[in-house]
Amino acid sequence: MVYGSEPPEISDDDVGRFASDVRQALTEYLDYAKDHGFTKQSQLTYALDHHPDRPQLIAWLRANGGDMWTEYIDKIDPTTVTG
Repeated sequence: MVYGSEPPEISDDDVGRFASDVRQALTEYLDYAKDHGFTKQSQLTYALDHHPDRPQLIAWLRANGGDMWTEYIDKIDPTTVTG
């Protein structure tokens, strides 16, 4: 979106799917924290940042997530920048 332009139309179905996805992600985030006995957000974010599946997730996002994810990953973890 260009600054000052009108936002694109979003259907009620899209809004509903997005809201459902957000709720599911938050539930999984909180379940993971509870299952591991985390009491601080920093414990949870550290565990996620150092999870053994992180490299596979980064590779998947690079292959399937598009430019937005590539730019984000390049900023948060420049050690994974490819080619």
